[in-house]
Amino acid sequence: MRALVYCIVLLNFFSTVSAGTIKTLDQQTAGLFAKAMNQLKESKLEFKVVKNLRLNAENSNLFREFLPEINKLLNIVLLDNTTLSFIKDCQDTPLPNTPSSLRKEFNLQINYYCHRRFLSHYFLEKNLTAMDNLRYDHLRKWMVYYLKGEAHSEFINFLKRLTPDSSIHREVSFLITEQSINNKTYPPDDVLALIDVDHNLDLRIRKMTNQEIRGTDYFSDEFTRLGTILKKTIDTESKEIVSDFVAQLETFYSENKDYIGPAIAWKTFFFAGRNLLVKDYDDHAFKLLSFASGIGADDQKQEALFYQLIGYLINNTPEKALAFIEKNQLDKNFDNNTSKFKYWIAYTYQQNNKEKIATEYFQKLIQDDPLTFYSIMGIKNLMKHTYSNNSRFVQDQFPTQNSTPLISLSSFPTYAQNMFERLDLWNELNVNSLASFEIEDLQNLTLKSTQLDDKKITQQELTHALYFYMIKMLASRKNYPLTFKVAAAGLEKGALKADKLLLSMLFPTELLPTVKRYSKLDPYLLMSLIRQESAFNPKAMSPVGAKGLMQLLLSTAKQFRRGVTKKNIMNPSINIEVGSRYFTYLLKKFNGNLVFALAAYNAGEGRVSEWRKGTFENDNPLLMIESIPFKETRDYVKFIYRNLFYYKILFDQLDTSSIEQSFKITSQN
Repeated sequence: MRALVYCIVLLNFFSTVSAGTIKTLDQQTAGLFAKAMNQLKESKLEFKVVKNLRLNAENSNLFREFLPEINKLLNIVLLDNTTLSFIKDCQDTPLPNTPSSLRKEFNLQINYYCHRRFLSHYFLEKNLTAMDNLRYDHLRKWMVYYLKGEAHSEFINFLKRLTPDSSIHREVSFLITEQSINNKTYPPDDVLALIDVDHNLDLRIRKMTNQEIRGTDYFSDEFTRLGTILKKTIDTESKEIVSDFVAQLETFYSENKDYIGPAIAWKTFFFAGRNLLVKDYDDHAFKLLSFASGIGADDQKQEALFYQLIGYLINNTPEKALAFIEKNQLDKNFDNNTSKFKYWIAYTYQQNNKEKIATEYFQKLIQDDPLTFYSIMGIKNLMKHTYSNNSRFVQDQFPTQNSTPLISLSSFPTYAQNMFERLDLWNELNVNSLASFEIEDLQNLTLKSTQLDDKKITQQELTHALYFYMIKMLASRKNYPLTFKVAAAGLEKGALKADKLLLSMLFPTELLPTVKRYSKLDPYLLMSLIRQESAFNPKAMSPVGAKGLMQLLLSTAKQFRRGVTKKNIMNPSINIEVGSRYFTYLLKKFNGNLVFALAAYNAGEGRVSEWRKGTFENDNPLLMIESIPFKETRDYVKFIYRNLFYYKILFDQLDTSSIEQSFKITSQN
């Protein structure tokens, strides 16, 4: 039967695919592969997609390596739901010793699909009372995945179909009990409600104690509720009442911390502490942030430490900030900090007149984290305090001599060239999830694995070539978010230099003439905004309905130009003209303050006006940015400022102004 189906498929395939088709074979195969991956994740696999993928892959050099997994998938799709051969075809497929990351992911998704399909299609009867040995053994093998939460909805539906007190119900209950005891885990509550809890599992539950299991939810929920009340209280009640609620939060945690998850505890303490800091409740803020810095994951602890440092600087007490740095040995672990932490550590030393140490730290920041917002701030600080020839100093950071690779793409072995070609296909299809797997493998290639160790090139030169070609390929398809991500990784590895060739790929300029024609604003500022809003995609649409290059809501656009419609708002010239008028209005409203105007463009004028009632109003624009409550808006302001700086570098418009001056737009036409 399978052979007959396959012959029919083959005839259909060759009757439709020819050299004259619009898309190449590789393009068709890539599209089918991406579609199959999506359908695997959604458990909605279509036979025609898999059979066409199978036929295409046979004839595609780029996808032939996936044939074992595709054949397995085709067999699974062809199966009758009740046939026992499902068990055989869904067994794990052995992979070669060094499979590609994409092949490993494809194989993993097929296994997940099998796990889900086993439950939803293999046990079709409504009232299941018995189970054969083959089903039992397979369920036992995969029980560990189900209890970890994989295919959870399918597993719950399967349990609901079991007839209570039947042999299969008892067998499944035993398997769940066995797996839970062996792995020292506790089954989810919705699973427990559908099985027989035998004596062994009951003892296990009692051993873990009722409070630890069932009480954890209560204590965590109550702690979260207190944090939510405190947040509302900060905005509406007196300082005495706020103090009372802070004390309640601290006391409740101290008495019940064994039953409150660290993730929930950190989140509640951190956001309450940061909100208190913004609203000038400094003592309470430092206390709650101190709690947060003692719990949670390493990155969470560092974030809590960061806002304690910022709190001292907001209060204009740099000597306390320095003492805090030294107490927590943040200077000793300088290299392990994030770029923003590095900047503020260096800034603190500068504010305490320790110029030599500050200069050393700023230089290290610029070297270790190039192209970041904070490296720009480091450059500007050194321009102000250290270097007299500012223009020369800035030029030295971004050499005009471009470092092109010493080896060509054709020098790479076939399998590596295939990775590049597949990367280009995923890029063309705008499937970043699959592109990321190719990037991961390309980043890890070595002289030995590429057999280029006899070509008289170094590993550094190979790595540079790999990153250069990836970035060039991504930029050519205008995939700017992924381009910047890969470039940042290459710079961090030291494989790339921030020369003008790299900047030109990261900050495209094709739209500049149109921007100059339809806007009176600084064209580099508007280009920076467009890059962040839409990545230069004129058809971009947000989930909330913002459209076009500058992501305008129709209701907003109509306030600044007559005749704007759902259709013409996507027109680049109209979108730029209206967006420029709106941003000009925001600059005038906020007296040329770039931080306020950008924050308002992202989060709304009302929110910015509300934020200005707290520490958001600050003479230091960077402290102002760090005080923005929304992470998205904080990052948005930083990214656009970063974009603006590098656009000016590209066009030799060196910005040698101070940090304070650079956040002030003096002319809004």
